[in-house]
Amino acid sequence: MWHKVFPALAIVLGFSLSHAVAAPPSGNYTYSFNVQNVPLWDVSGPYHLSPSINGDVPVDFDISVLQDNKGKLYGSGPTTVDIDGENVQGNYTVKGKIFTSAGVTRATATVKVTGTGVIRGASRAYSLSESFNLEIDSAGLAVIGTGKGSANAKGIGGGKIAEDINDSLPEGMDGAWELELGVQTNVKKLSGNSSVNLSNGRSLDFVTSGSYSPTTDFSKVKLTGSGTSAGAKINLVGSGEGMALHQITGKLFGQTIKY
Repeated sequence: MWHKVFPALAIVLGFSLSHAVAAPPSGNYTYSFNVQNVPLWDVSGPYHLSPSINGDVPVDFDISVLQDNKGKLYGSGPTTVDIDGENVQGNYTVKGKIFTSAGVTRATATVKVTGTGVIRGASRAYSLSESFNLEIDSAGLAVIGTGKGSANAKGIGGGKIAEDINDSLPEGMDGAWELELGVQTNVKKLSGNSSVNLSNGRSLDFVTSGSYSPTTDFSKVKLTGSGTSAGAKINLVGSGEGMALHQITGKLFGQTIKY
């Protein structure tokens, strides 16, 4: 049986029903979260970068960023780089991480691009490196912060990069997510399979374990990421057969979850 559980209401109901007839959980339970309570972000997607060298030489190129289950940011591939109106080919790399600090989801990343092409009438090797310090603007659904770095072209010289960043999150990512908890009870032992589903369609799979106390009517559940979801983890406490949510903590996609 599927049960839809709204966290705020579940906490209230959990306390009010704590003295009702004890019954262990059994079935599937869905908990929905959003940007107002416990947002969860996946910044994977395409981005257009447009730094300026020394404030007067515009550079434009596209990259793709991937985020793994532990919050690592990475990416690499070919890209076309527009340097002050001249298009040259290059290869980029992305290395960084996303994490939670002081209740804010933050990210650090370094993007590097190198290549060779005709710049100002001659074939030249060039390179650009920019480091970003960013945070998620949950209200504006954007990545904001600063970028600093440098660029160099053989025979021309180099320059500095300094810019403010305000870029929209990839399509479909709004911080909302659902936990689909699968529970089977054998006396006092809990087992099953569960999943987390993000607003952009990405999901994580978990193995359910834990215990149920008929004395308190509380269930303590541990979710461990399985397969390609290894490294993700959630702990939660629920009460009654309806698994009214009392607490949920964990780490998903590099971010601390606490409710």
